[in-house]
Amino acid sequence: MLKSTLIFVSVLLWLAACSSSGDLLEKWSEEGQSPEAESLNSPEFQELSAALSKLGYQGVGLRYETPSVQKMLTQVFSDPKVAGRNIKLLYTGLALSYDAKQGSLTIGGTMEPMVIVEYIQKHVPRLKSKIKK
Repeated sequence: MLKSTLIFVSVLLWLAACSSSGDLLEKWSEEGQSPEAESLNSPEFQELSAALSKLGYQGVGLRYETPSVQKMLTQVFSDPKVAGRNIKLLYTGLALSYDAKQGSLTIGGTMEPMVIVEYIQKHVPRLKSKIKK
């Protein structure tokens, strides 16, 4: 009985400690958007979005990347070698990977545009062109 009471009290104290309030959320400001929110629509992001739209690719979460990453991605997707590939969704992550079933490309692990372009050429198939008869 004493052992179960001690366990119960320990768990209760642990839960109370874990649920203590912390300042995890940002404070509300009546002055308007924070500078971070303004950077979400940076010129780098607008340029990247235009490059991806031109190719018919959709970026996921790219507006939260740093301007240097956005510039690098714009360089990659401005290269004519990456046009016409089976890419539906574009993500950033820890490593380069391609999921053929979903048509999703994850870019990460390097900031060298040519390395990424070479990966795309090697691993991402071209879309089949429709030939009219």
